[in-house]
Amino acid sequence: MATNKDQLLQLIEFVQEISSQPGNEWFKGKLIETLIGNATPNNNIEKEVIAALSTNIESIHKYLLLDVVPIIDYSAVEDDIIRNQLYRDCLEMLKYRLGKINNHINFDEFCRYAHLQAEELINYFFYMKVDGDISQITKLISINKAKPEPPEHLSHIAYYTKLNAFAKLSKIDSKTKSTLIFINNLRNEMSHRNSLQIDNEDQILCDFEMNKLSGYVNFSSLSPAQTELYNKGKFIINKRLQDYDSIYDALRVLKDKVVALLIDQKLSKNAQVI
Repeated sequence: MATNKDQLLQLIEFVQEISSQPGNEWFKGKLIETLIGNATPNNNIEKEVIAALSTNIESIHKYLLLDVVPIIDYSAVEDDIIRNQLYRDCLEMLKYRLGKINNHINFDEFCRYAHLQAEELINYFFYMKVDGDISQITKLISINKAKPEPPEHLSHIAYYTKLNAFAKLSKIDSKTKSTLIFINNLRNEMSHRNSLQIDNEDQILCDFEMNKLSGYVNFSSLSPAQTELYNKGKFIINKRLQDYDSIYDALRVLKDKVVALLIDQKLSKNAQVI
């Protein structure tokens, strides 16, 4: 089965960047050897390598570890601008996962680019569902009518509000929603970082254990202070756990839900026309 063209183009961009970095000459030679046999790297051969990518994608996966750290398939996102931006953010996320930026695997930056994709997908869903009509979006999200003025743009609506609304509409599972909330919170922490607060994390975890919040928790029995402690403790634990796979899974689930809901809506509209 043919590999998605957009994925291949993103892969080519990634390969070109890696090949151009000092010290990665061995990678270029090994790649050429794998794809078209033993040869001396030169411009003509590099063109042949690029041409051969589509038929040798499994070999590229082997050397870039893309079987372990895959590019998310956004080919079903119809809007070209949105789809290309999602692929670019996914590619940046991939670089931080593989340590291609400053030779350092960076979970925080990985999550930041994961959040960019999540917010892009949710904004895309609401915009496409009502053709960008902000008044309809406001009704769909059920924004508090007590506010003096409705938002003028989709970007003015808080991400958490949009995520909650989407979760209800799509019936997204609680694990996926929790993961999407986590990467949003981590992005916010990066934007408003306080080193003194980070130093207090160990104490928060001690209090977390002392309050017996690590096992089963009956939330109805918690005081507001204990609930806050639970949320802080879980955030720190998840941040230190660095569960890359759960974030990939959450993005895939979100993408699949967005695409499926928009396809269903289009089919419904077409059926009404007929």
